[in-house]
Amino acid sequence: VSEFGMGDLRFIEDETRVLLEQERGAPVKREVVSRVYEQTEGWPAGIRLVCLALNGRRDPSAIEAYLTCSPGQRREVSDYLLGEVLDAQPEPVQTFLLKTSILNSLTPSLCDAVTGRVDSDAMLARLERANLFLLPLGEHDGQTWRRYHALFAGALRVAGRARLGEAAVRGLYEAASAWYAAHGLTDQAIEAALAAQQYEGAAKLIEQTLDWRSRREVRTVRRRIEQLPSAVRAGHPELSFEYAVARLFTSDRYAPSTAVESEEPLMM
Repeated sequence: VSEFGMGDLRFIEDETRVLLEQERGAPVKREVVSRVYEQTEGWPAGIRLVCLALNGRRDPSAIEAYLTCSPGQRREVSDYLLGEVLDAQPEPVQTFLLKTSILNSLTPSLCDAVTGRVDSDAMLARLERANLFLLPLGEHDGQTWRRYHALFAGALRVAGRARLGEAAVRGLYEAASAWYAAHGLTDQAIEAALAAQQYEGAAKLIEQTLDWRSRREVRTVRRRIEQLPSAVRAGHPELSFEYAVARLFTSDRYAPSTAVESEEPLMM
């Protein structure tokens, strides 16, 4: 008996190119093939859905716009995944999928913290047996990690905001941030706190990373601090100084505007 799973059925990049060219009846640029392959992760049905969408777009700029939008914004893919996959599941499974879709990677205790369940281990095993676009990531620090297929996660996140509401989604991110912080995953805790709009908590977490700034990307520091309201930055002088430094190293330092833009955080 032979068993075939998602990994066995996944296309490689060259097979993706062949299918795209067969569907379009013309050669396809390498960068388009790479983008489709990366976004679909070789999922044959996903590639086919993208092919159908691209068939109505001949202008290169229209193709580029479609390929650069987030996976959840692709109606052809989302309609299929939500109508044929999500809506076919029992309500408890749907709720679990929608709530955990905010997570880039899944482990049972994290899913419990976000969903309020105590049986996420069994639920994840159930999803895996049902082939619901759940991919293994391996073991780390005694935790078994998985993730949703990128296209499935994107569709779920859009549906989650519509069906659960923005306030509920922010609550999910807040719970995730607390779990990450408790487990020493500061980077993930920062991103989740920002998504939850828990800006004061995010500011405190960002401060914890500044001691090893030399090993971090300055653009990441700038992006995170820029998401904090000015009033929050004003209460964290060290963050304001780091923001000024980050602006200096990520802007044209000789432009007059750079000095002007640095004045406010330096005054703080």
